[in-house]
Amino acid sequence: MQDNGHITLLQALAQAGGASRTASANNAVLLRKNEEGYTRDKIRLGKISRGQDQDIPLHANDIVFVPNSRMKDALRETQSVANSIGAASIYAVVH
Repeated sequence: MQDNGHITLLQALAQAGGASRTASANNAVLLRKNEEGYTRDKIRLGKISRGQDQDIPLHANDIVFVPNSRMKDALRETQSVANSIGAASIYAVVH
């Protein structure tokens, strides 16, 4: 943590290199420790990053979990397979 222990959600995300391309930004979860354990709050990271929602100050021991989007992951895999097939076809025609 920087600035005397103060950091926001967006600052932490930037330091982590940003969310992955397959992240489900609007299904992110903030786990915050209290006396009984952890509380779980859904955060709309997409809206926060676009300035449509307030940035969240993080506390020590907070955990931010950003899951993968199954749809984005499936589309990425489909695109990868299509690119491989296209490359193989080009290779077959040239040689």
